[in-house]
Amino acid sequence: MGIITIFIRDDCPYCDKVINLSKELIGFVSKHIESLGGIPDLRLQCIEAVGPMASLCIRLTGSLSVPHVFFNDEYIGDCSTFSCMFEKDKQMSPLKKPRSMNSTSNNDINDIPPYDIGESSFYPKLSASNSSASATNSSCCENLSRESIFKFQEDCCGGRLVEKLISLSLLPTPVFPPHCDAKIIKLTDKAASSSQPTLQQINDIAKMGFRSVINLTPSTTRAYVQSEADVLKNSNVSYYHVPCDPNALASSDIQIAFQTIKNAQAPVLVHDASGNLSMFLVLFDAIKSIQTDINNNIDVYNTVFQVGRELNCDLSQYKCLISTNHI
Repeated sequence: MGIITIFIRDDCPYCDKVINLSKELIGFVSKHIESLGGIPDLRLQCIEAVGPMASLCIRLTGSLSVPHVFFNDEYIGDCSTFSCMFEKDKQMSPLKKPRSMNSTSNNDINDIPPYDIGESSFYPKLSASNSSASATNSSCCENLSRESIFKFQEDCCGGRLVEKLISLSLLPTPVFPPHCDAKIIKLTDKAASSSQPTLQQINDIAKMGFRSVINLTPSTTRAYVQSEADVLKNSNVSYYHVPCDPNALASSDIQIAFQTIKNAQAPVLVHDASGNLSMFLVLFDAIKSIQTDINNNIDVYNTVFQVGRELNCDLSQYKCLISTNHI
């Protein structure tokens, strides 16, 4: 399978440009695979570069800007690089019907109706939790021989993007993008918060100095790591699972989470799928304690949201917990 992955941000005209060029490229290659009797399975996935995915994008590209384009797990470039390659492909005439095709028309791609990629093949946005592709997916050209693919590449006059995209049909689909390392933020001397740690990070939890881990991620979500409890147990780290659905937070779940944070052996790492809920709970618990023990004049709620903003984390979504007297 061939997958074009683009790291994007909202309201980015360069991102829109790269997306449109990619759709045109996929449409062209897919049409010709069909004309050879194959079944095209070329997909476009756009990943919003925010939070952990922004850190991953920087790690993969070394750049703070977007967009960035990958063909499967091969980095192609930013908007400028991708656009230049696309234009060179057009100048080399790859985006015309190949000479070997049986056709009564020599019209170029601009005269071909846009290819209907379909909802199952085009994903406007993917989050960190659902953006990985299966490594076991079948080839997008399962009905075509290697000779047909190579012949098609020759007829495309050597266009680099077209050649690369066609070549992906002969390869297994890698898991891409890779899982992001969670950003672990020390909030107090006793507690830290993070998004869902990778398995490697879970293996290193004890080395980081944590004695306890509180997992708020429901086991029904894709972010949940099934082996986390066993790995931590083998590392002599106490593990607590307090599932909290961020879309349907119950007062009882919040109270259990607060109580677990208080009772867990420190230092404790509290995490959930995004890292937002865990940060909110740790900050609220810490600032509430300061208000009780030292300064009754502290505005707990506004202080929590202010600290969250300083840490580049918008916690305003949890104001509902306050308004509904969940805490």
